[in-house]
This record gives sequence, structure tokens and C-alpha cells, in this order.
Amino acid sequence: MGATFRTYFSDDFNYNVIGVITGSAAYAQFPNIPGSIFKLQGRSTNIGSFFIGTASGTLAYEIDAGFETDWLPLKNLNMLWFQNVSGSSERLTYWAKV
Repeated sequence: MGATFRTYFSDDFNYNVIGVITGSAAYAQFPNIPGSIFKLQGRSTNIGSFFIGTASGTLAYEIDAGFETDWLPLKNLNMLWFQNVSGSSERLTYWAKV
């Protein structure tokens, strides 16, 4: 019996948005990126961690170099804020399913 392969994903998102955030020593808001689920990943070349949280300054996640989050169900990436004490030398990649 042969294998059956799907020609499309069951979640059927219209498109992906992938981008890079430059670190900020100050607590900063993510850009206005509408979507339905998001994933964040620290670049493997980072020497420090990114801290991800809410507008109130509550730091909920720490993302080390080369590590990523699970899929985060959000309506917009700007619902989250970030900080990286190393500043502009660090990068964080985001992936949005829109």
C-alpha cells in the first residue's frame, strides 16, 4: 500500500511573515504585525538573552541564543514587548502565520 501525502497544510494560512528584530537595551514594543500565531527565535550568534513580556513590564519569557518559543496565539505581535541588555548587537527572528 502506498503512502498518501497532503498537498496543503490543514491550517491553510494565507501566508507567512518572517522578520528580524534588533535588540534594545530599553523595553520596546514589537512592530505592528497582524496574524494569528507567532514564533520567536533568538539568533545562534547572540551572546545574550531576549526577554519577552507584556506592556506592563512583566517579563514572561527568556529566549537564549538559538532557542525558540512554541507557537504563540496572538492577534498582533505588538501585544508583546522585548528587551535585550546587549542592545543592538543582538537579533530576534519572528515568524507569523497570517
